Amino acid sequence: AGTGTHQDAVLLVPVIGASAFGLLTIYLPPRFDVSPQVMRFARAIADEGAVAIKHALDHEALQRAEKQRSQFVRIVTHELRAPVTGAQSLLRIMLAQMTGDLNERQMDILNRLNRRMDSLLVLINDLLSLAASKARDLQKPLEPVDIHACLHQVIDEYRHPAREKDIALTTAINAESAHVLATDEGIARIFGNLVGNAVEYTPKGGTVHVDTCQ
Repeated sequence: AGTGTHQDAVLLVPVIGASAFGLLTIYLPPRFDVSPQVMRFARAIADEGAVAIKHALDHEALQRAEKQRSQFVRIVTHELRAPVTGAQSLLRIMLAQMTGDLNERQMDILNRLNRRMDSLLVLINDLLSLAASKARDLQKPLEPVDIHACLHQVIDEYRHPAREKDIALTTAINAESAHVLATDEGIARIFGNLVGNAVEYTPKGGTVHVDTCQ
């Protein structure tokens, strides 16, 4: 709707896409003549605005869906990690023959199962990292984490893989606590990558030594 030559005239044009988004309000100079050309121009601006609003709403919906998907992946993989690491611990106890002697066939089966569990844990950790990178706001808040305690846990996870390759996994970790602002998962992934790569790429019969200093 337009008001012709009245002072303080206002031109109102509906902004309509898949639904009505609102009104484009154009304040006109005094005694401005609202010609058909002006109306077409205002209509074109309103149509472009409707397209822009729809794109913005679609983008927001996609971001919301991506956040929900990342949150789902993060929750599911996090819940899977605990039983997998627990099963690994039990397997390593059995492989160390702490529960009784094993024959050659039993050792072979348990070793193959342990390697499958290692691969599954790598996949779970990768999914956790991917979910965290896709939705930064889903990450845990930073808090003081004892890196020495975390490092001990990581080293325990790699003692059996090191033993399988006849690699000496030695440590000289400071007994005192050392805290950094981080997350348990983040620090564990960093140390896990470092120790895991060292064990994987060290030749059979070699040594991996982990040392800390302050």
